Amino acid sequence: MNGSRFDAWTRRGLGLAAAGLVASLSGAPGFGATDAEAKKKRCRKLQQACKPGARKKRCCKGQGLLCEIVVGLEGRHCCLGVGAACTETADCCGFLDCGGGTCNE
Repeated sequence: MNGSRFDAWTRRGLGLAAAGLVASLSGAPGFGATDAEAKKKRCRKLQQACKPGARKKRCCKGQGLLCEIVVGLEGRHCCLGVGAACTETADCCGFLDCGGGTCNE
């Protein structure tokens, strides 16, 4: 093995070892990620397509989103129910209207 190949191999090996040491000392699955971030489940956001009863990628219930039909969008999408704060009519479920900043009938 010539000198330049040996140096390149050594640098790569030391870099991987250093990265592994940092990850193991932080005690997290990623570099500096907390346990809560690592276990965070992804959910569908407002106006994203959804399937009712789906196990994966449901509408974000913490934001009060429902998987319903939305006027102007084809199929079911994550939307807001009656009384929820909205910015446009497409944010509201069914035939609700975004009047005065809330979803109303």
